[in-house]
Amino acid sequence: MYSSPRLMPLSSLTAFALLLPTVALAAEKQATSAASHAAPVRVVDGVPLYPVGTPGLTKEERRARNLYMARQGIEGYRVAYKTHSFPAPLPGDEKLSAWAPNATLDLAGSGPMPVQHGDPAEGVKFGLVEAKVFWRGTPDWRITDYHITGDENVVISATKYEGTMKDGSKPHTWVTDIHYFDELGRKTKWIEPVSNNAVQESWIKQGGYSNYMEGLVAELKAANLPVPPALSMGMEVINNQNRKSGQRQR
Repeated sequence: MYSSPRLMPLSSLTAFALLLPTVALAAEKQATSAASHAAPVRVVDGVPLYPVGTPGLTKEERRARNLYMARQGIEGYRVAYKTHSFPAPLPGDEKLSAWAPNATLDLAGSGPMPVQHGDPAEGVKFGLVEAKVFWRGTPDWRITDYHITGDENVVISATKYEGTMKDGSKPHTWVTDIHYFDELGRKTKWIEPVSNNAVQESWIKQGGYSNYMEGLVAELKAANLPVPPALSMGMEVINNQNRKSGQRQR
């Protein structure tokens, strides 16, 4: 936003105004020149989505890719409860998301943990394993509403989860996810605070697990998937918290 510079002659203002589109076009071409060699995975709302790692993308292209992948992940949770399976990702979507070296995640207050390459904390496999932790005792557990905002560096989403208890009540909780990205679109950090851990735990306990991490580790093993070191660390954090809580109660 430019204010009117009163001391600038009209002819200079006119020249400046005429020059702006040229400067903008030149900057746009320079920013996208490195991306021109790579074909986009798809085009969404007129914006091409390029694979993670493609250099020289515009801010809008990076933002569009971040928001698209956030929506794709959430939409699967809206419908998966009907069949207890997730829709297959669209071909090429696996190119639109990747962890950065030394990336960390902090789920439900478990503390920042390193993400290992090859973690099942990506894609449909992890989504299905995680959902089974809740479906075990709450078959209709799902996302019923969500809001997403963000830019080329950070995406924030608020998602509403609901599920029916055995007494017929339908509690809900809002979960906020904060994703951070580097210039190449790789995820550097994922933070997920939960608005009401008690509600989440009540769904999990209906299935016989004492907490989220315990259920996740059990379901990973049941699916013959490796338990990432990050989850093992999370379990240790929770166990330590429980031990301290028990000591205080005594």
